[in-house]
Amino acid sequence: MRHIFRWSSIDGVGTEYLDVDFAADGTVASGVVVGEDDGVPYGLVYTVRTDAEWRTRAVEVAHPADGRRLRLLSDGEGRWSDALTGEYLPLLDGCIDVDIAATPFTNTLPIRRRTWTHGLSRTFSMAYVSVPELVASKKEQRYTCIEEKKRFLFETLPPVFQAELTIDAHGLVVDYPGLFRRLP
Repeated sequence: MRHIFRWSSIDGVGTEYLDVDFAADGTVASGVVVGEDDGVPYGLVYTVRTDAEWRTRAVEVAHPADGRRLRLLSDGEGRWSDALTGEYLPLLDGCIDVDIAATPFTNTLPIRRRTWTHGLSRTFSMAYVSVPELVASKKEQRYTCIEEKKRFLFETLPPVFQAELTIDAHGLVVDYPGLFRRLP
């Protein structure tokens, strides 16, 4: 089942268009993001593929204007490789999910992959993709369920950043205070 989602950055200088195909054997999300980082505008396109258990299996992020791109593959068990060269990426060992800095969509991945109850807190190792650099690194993040299927506290670790995320029935962010708000 395909759905279209759109977000706007709170500061008004960015927007995202996302096409998500939810299927029994996995999900494919394809997005276009236009934004700004420290006053420098950027545009990017991305695709994230998951398996049926919502484990990230493939990621592609590209800057259409200059041709830079990052393509990653995962075995779904925490082992990653560069899709272009086949090179194993040991720095991402243990990461099941990807977090692309420019989109709230990737917050959905650990939320959908696990079962949650009020007060439950989990820490995840994420394959974090910086934007606009398109560099992947391992980052620790914690999610705490505040209200089942509605609200989560999201934190980067060590505690550097936190936000209370409001989500919809699909597990996608509706409101990400200070950063993104979903458009109707």
